[in-house]
Amino acid sequence: MAKRLIYPLLFSLPRHVFPAGTRQAGYFRHYGVPQSRITLGQMTVDVTAMMRHGDMIRGTGERTPLRSRFGLSESQTVFVYVGRLESYKGITVLLEAFAALARLRPECALLIVGDGALRGQVEAAAAGSPTIAYAGRRGTDDVMAAYACADVAVLPSTFEPWGLVVNEAMAFGLPVIATDRVGCVDDLVLDGKTGRVVKAESAAALQAAMQELAASEPDRRRLGEAARALISGWTLENQAAILVSAWREWRRK
Repeated sequence: MAKRLIYPLLFSLPRHVFPAGTRQAGYFRHYGVPQSRITLGQMTVDVTAMMRHGDMIRGTGERTPLRSRFGLSESQTVFVYVGRLESYKGITVLLEAFAALARLRPECALLIVGDGALRGQVEAAAAGSPTIAYAGRRGTDDVMAAYACADVAVLPSTFEPWGLVVNEAMAFGLPVIATDRVGCVDDLVLDGKTGRVVKAESAAALQAAMQELAASEPDRRRLGEAARALISGWTLENQAAILVSAWREWRRK
């Protein structure tokens, strides 16, 4: 009730708003901001540099050595999670889903990169399973290496305003499995085209999507290529151009 009363007044103050994507634009419209005062932006990272880095790794054949760095083999189908180890990130659901997947497809592996309150739970899971590799908190180079040696990225969050790790994974040509509560899915994770969107907090739904991609290398390649093509337009330069163009248009009014 407080939001319904206060937010329309609050959002009437800015002359223009720049939501990061479709879902955030809908949020502003819900509280009365007209479309004429909204310019859709592109929440992003330096995908151009990441794409070059991924191309370099593929061109030099470094994927196998990178996997060895994380205790992974070339024959495994690797799912990667990068991010904070917190409950709202869906870590428990991910571990449950992967445990069910590993029983059916023992050739799969899960690589987890990050740190947080649930580190102990992740370490215990990795200690109890040869198919779970926990890398801890890593620097930028190792995070890029994790993407480069993976086959599929997973973001099982129960709350995620955007999810920049999705942009990063797509820049490395990875299909992404994300939940319907990840803010970027309306723009980036197009179900069946660049990845899969699953119901949040459902280990069964997550496991089914992981199993589907684990079973088909051609599907992984198709979705990954489409993901890379889509994110190639989400550059820092394009985001800057959107902001500058909107600013100039506002100044002319």
